[in-house]
Amino acid sequence: MRIAVVGAGAMGSVYGGRLSRAGYDVTLLDIRRDHIAAIAEGGLSLSGIAGDQVIRLPAHTDAAGLPPFDLAIIFVDANATAAAAQSAAGLLKPDGAALTLQNGIGNLETLAATLGSARVLGGVTMNSANMPGPASPPRGSPPSSRR
Repeated sequence: MRIAVVGAGAMGSVYGGRLSRAGYDVTLLDIRRDHIAAIAEGGLSLSGIAGDQVIRLPAHTDAAGLPPFDLAIIFVDANATAAAAQSAAGLLKPDGAALTLQNGIGNLETLAATLGSARVLGGVTMNSANMPGPASPPRGSPPSSRR
């Protein structure tokens, strides 16, 4: 399964990094060039209950030219959901789905307006994370890994 994490801030980095460590084919997408450049140069640093780790995974500011994805996990700020929906529409396979784990009201509806309600999954998380700087260790409780 090819997974795109749209919005690779603290939470997106934790989920993307841990899913990559679990063996999934994950690509991080974010508009912050400094963050993406730092990941490309030195890897994504994670710190938490699993210890300190540096994870090498693809990270881009633009999805142009990337093969299509099966799943897009949306982690952008609620104000950027409409733009993330447009990005997801361009990077998902025709039968691909988007999963939102965002805070805020209206994210499901915004994604469904672009992708169709049958392709949008809503979820919740009790994890938290912070990101002190580009590619620096997001600290928090990472999601459990499944193989």
